[in-house]
Amino acid sequence: MAKASGIEDLIRDSDDAGANYYEPGHAGRKRGPVVKPPKPQHSSQAWRKLEDRLNERRLRRKLKEVYEDD
Repeated sequence: MAKASGIEDLIRDSDDAGANYYEPGHAGRKRGPVVKPPKPQHSSQAWRKLEDRLNERRLRRKLKEVYEDD
């Protein structure tokens, strides 16, 4: 068997030196439940939904005014 070169001895010695050394890392980020983004609506559907909501608000205001005047 041939004699190991100086570099091979250095590599073997450095591998052995680090084998018993352990440093725990910091805790990682905890992952929460996966939340899926809402499905994109077609722009016409989104506008219709917005208009419906605004019309509903206007109707509520008018009804409130009518019934509060009594």
